[in-house]
Amino acid sequence: MFKACSKCGKIIPVSTGSRCAEHPSRWRSGSTREWRKTRARILERDGYRCTTHIRPGERCPETRLLEIHHVDGGGDVLLVPDEDLATVCRRHNPRGG
Repeated sequence: MFKACSKCGKIIPVSTGSRCAEHPSRWRSGSTREWRKTRARILERDGYRCTTHIRPGERCPETRLLEIHHVDGGGDVLLVPDEDLATVCRRHNPRGG
């Protein structure tokens, strides 16, 4: 069985995940369990709310569609320190999710 890469559309085997070798997932190095632990830890730390400031001293009120964002670029979320990760809503995620 085959499917299209979610990034470029290249045909890949279903067993390889959702992306081709040229577009690996940034989560690849860790297990789903470790990813969930990291996500839960960051969400709890940030009060289950987007950390983007929409005005000085006023945080975005969004508590739904939250994602974990790299503050200083990319890399594997499981390999960067917690202080380099932030909770953002989809609207404020500069990478678009």
